[in-house]
Amino acid sequence: MKKFVSLLAFVLLVLSFYSCNKEQNAYTNAKKANSIEALKEFATNYPNGDYIDSAKGIIDSMIWQPVLIKDSLRCYKKFIDEYPKSRFIATAKGIFYNKMWQEVISSNTIDDYETFIDEYPDSKFIDSAKNMIKKLKPL
Repeated sequence: MKKFVSLLAFVLLVLSFYSCNKEQNAYTNAKKANSIEALKEFATNYPNGDYIDSAKGIIDSMIWQPVLIKDSLRCYKKFIDEYPKSRFIATAKGIFYNKMWQEVISSNTIDDYETFIDEYPDSKFIDSAKNMIKKLKPL
């Protein structure tokens, strides 16, 4: 009986090592492929694996980089809408609100300030927008 238990323990150990090694190889290959698709496939195949957080972090970075490069309101808005759980969401919102605020300041109309307040109530510029409305309203 002891031999059987020892043999079973050995087999389980080998299978465990093989499984870990297989996951590590899959992760390494997904990283080398340098594509979101390969990393997503890895994440699908190993949802509870040792490298899942790292794979998701790389995917997040790969999605974020083109947004930064294009640096347009449309790209930031799309990113905010599509990836609300991204680790870059606060940065994306900050940049987006700053760019929107600059456009509103350029137009300097009560309507644009009111629209900004309605559409972006969590912006840090809300108080400034309200103050500008007060300044622009006729007495």
